[in-house]
Amino acid sequence: MRTLSALCLGLFLIAGGCVHAAEHGQAPVWRAAQEIWWTTPSLVKNAIVAYLRFLDGHPDLQQAPSPRWEIVSLVLILGDQQTPEALKALSDLTSYYLGESGDEVLHCVIMRTGQKLEPLLQERLTSKSNDCQGTLGADSKLCLTQAAYRSALEGTIAAIKRDERCYIER
Repeated sequence: MRTLSALCLGLFLIAGGCVHAAEHGQAPVWRAAQEIWWTTPSLVKNAIVAYLRFLDGHPDLQQAPSPRWEIVSLVLILGDQQTPEALKALSDLTSYYLGESGDEVLHCVIMRTGQKLEPLLQERLTSKSNDCQGTLGADSKLCLTQAAYRSALEGTIAAIKRDERCYIER
């Protein structure tokens, strides 16, 4: 668990950026980093990917609930933001296996975002780009295969067009 706690702290510092607030007459470093962390979708996505990369290298921890709940929290942070950058980050995450709870929450966020996200998902479908395979490698167990990814995107786009609710809320 110490390794996991150290990872969490390390991810916070990396994703939040090492801000030297004193030079800028701002709040303490930890507070400035926290403000950047919560408001920058690409950093939130990078933290999720860093968790997944860590889990990919430590299969023994993949069943541990703690990292998966951290991923769920980060997905919810992205879901609260409706900026183009947040929408892009959400569409990027559709190619990753986030764990059962992470995938369910991502699905709900996507269904709630719906029409705003559909063009990005459609773009992913036609371009055949797979962010996970490009980041973690095609052999990663945390990446959907191209066929599974295509099928998931088609199903999600169809569900958005039908204005369905996420399966947790049904």
